[in-house]
Amino acid sequence: MKKVESYLRTEQGLSATDKGNIRFHVAMAVVALALATAKSTIKQVSELDLAVVVTDATISEATALVYDEFKKLGATDAIAKSADFLAKVAARLESLAATSGAQPAAALSQGGPTGPL
Repeated sequence: MKKVESYLRTEQGLSATDKGNIRFHVAMAVVALALATAKSTIKQVSELDLAVVVTDATISEATALVYDEFKKLGATDAIAKSADFLAKVAARLESLAATSGAQPAAALSQGGPTGPL
């Protein structure tokens, strides 16, 4: 989460309010992109090698995806907290995973998590 927040602080195209509204969704999307699924298990998440997964490129991709859905739905505080927004982001992540054929195994570590998001 710290890397996501740090990245968002430097993102020039987003207002402070928008950054606050999407930060948790961006963190979720980073993990989903790394695992190539929006429906991860606790075990999968705990085995992620965060040093490999949480890169500026991944955060940038996640931010673009999340913010795009946020804007489409109206970009308000209420939207950020809505189940519809979460569902749209999850559906987009699933679609991306299905079409990319990504293999999440490269992001998994042998010894569990290596640090906080």
